Amino acid sequence: MEKDKPTLFPFSSIRAGQKEFMKDVKHSVEGGNVLIAHAPTGIGKTVAALVPALQYAIETKKTVFFLTSKRSQHKIAIDTLRLIKEHAKLDFVTVDVTSKQSMCPRAVSIYREFYSLFNEFCKSEQKSKRCRYFTKRDEEALQRIKEEIMHVEDLCSWCASRGVCPYKAALEVAESADVLVCDYNYLFSTDVAEAVLEKIKRSLDDLIVIVDEAHNLPDRIRNNLSSELRMSSVTGAARGLRHTNREVHGNLMELERIFTKLAMEASKNKRVEINVATDFLVEEMEKVLRRRIEAMSYDEFANSLREIAKDFQTSGGSKDETVQRNVLSVADFLDGWRTREKCLRIFSLSQTDNPTLLFKLLD
Repeated sequence: MEKDKPTLFPFSSIRAGQKEFMKDVKHSVEGGNVLIAHAPTGIGKTVAALVPALQYAIETKKTVFFLTSKRSQHKIAIDTLRLIKEHAKLDFVTVDVTSKQSMCPRAVSIYREFYSLFNEFCKSEQKSKRCRYFTKRDEEALQRIKEEIMHVEDLCSWCASRGVCPYKAALEVAESADVLVCDYNYLFSTDVAEAVLEKIKRSLDDLIVIVDEAHNLPDRIRNNLSSELRMSSVTGAARGLRHTNREVHGNLMELERIFTKLAMEASKNKRVEINVATDFLVEEMEKVLRRRIEAMSYDEFANSLREIAKDFQTSGGSKDETVQRNVLSVADFLDGWRTREKCLRIFSLSQTDNPTLLFKLLD
């Protein structure tokens, strides 16, 4: 037994660098400070971060948020916490969660791709009480999640087999959890963070945050707040609605003409890419929308596309699902275009047969 080895440390010996790392983590969590650690692969960073953080969380009734972007890292964190629990014979609660739609037993592929569509579906099913998974409460399922440290896949399979909503059950247990293993979005996406913290009755002051592979975080945030729309998606959406909704088909054709207008400007200036003002797309669309039979605003147009997509009856790989995907791509992009974040807005002819309109979050 090594001298001064932390009680929760589950291995017989401490690797070079781990002891110093754990001391740094301990001082950081006790002092409420920020620690940025860079260490080589194989040093045992996960256990070295979790041991002092968990110890302090249990002593102070805080919750460790272990944030990671990869399923493989979820597994490493959960396996490490299992070892700690078995070694220390300590009763603590750990919950492993991913996105709401990825945990839903009823989510078809397009719901996993477009959160906005899934969210509308989920809210509607809850409100109408049509979702049997959401309405059922199972104390045995909740107790097992509390007592065992389960990989999210096992948690979802177990809850689904008992007819219980895995996400709802996981967050119910998370109210009393010592550790929550979850995606970056659970803290770095404002809407998600606010909803989750409210559900588990926690504030930021109640958390000890571990960001795994934090060098990936800037790209993740940048990608989440950036988007692109290809002309082929606009064309596909328009063609798909040609016989079912002539008015919206016409609006989408006008959006396609805006692409053509930008392409002509780029070609005239012999540029592959040109900057686009934020107001340009909104004003060009609103000019068109005001002239239509059913006059509407830019936002109303985006919302109407969502409503159309929601009404689609889809089956995997069907033509309808392709149209639905194109319609949602347009709706999501139009919503995102008006973001207040500082973005670079560009029209690109890098693929001349399929031009792209995009916005990128600036550093």
